[in-house]
Amino acid sequence: MSMGRRWRVNGQGYFYCYERGKKLYRHRVLWQEQRGNIPDGWHVHHINGIKGDDRIENLAIVSPLDHRAKHPVARSVARCDKCGVECVRSVFSGRPARCTKCQQRAADAKRSAIPRKCVHCGAEFNSRRGNYCGQRCVNLGGRWPRLQPDG
Repeated sequence: MSMGRRWRVNGQGYFYCYERGKKLYRHRVLWQEQRGNIPDGWHVHHINGIKGDDRIENLAIVSPLDHRAKHPVARSVARCDKCGVECVRSVFSGRPARCTKCQQRAADAKRSAIPRKCVHCGAEFNSRRGNYCGQRCVNLGGRWPRLQPDG
């Protein structure tokens, strides 16, 4: 049973170890040793729900869709902190409740460009951040003093 490996427990209760720089989970290793390969994208499910119980009779291979059905995410109805509309959110998220429209508005605000002035050439440009209008000004303004024409 995977002798010679030093297993640790992660924050979710799964046993894991590192082998040649790759993280291995004990329930997946045991399934592969005793039952063969796991199809790409499929999950190994603990039938009794105890993540540390890695006996082969407690493990089953399931599709991601079936696995999500066995472990539904707890959700609650809450009011949006911005506009007051009812919305559904994950109970465990710990974040304030936001409706879809308010989430989209916040994402759009982060993406909007602000008019700026290049510190090297003085040209106006739009950007969320940065002080140069292009790579040429970064190269010229960032490393060398501003080049003045002769005369």
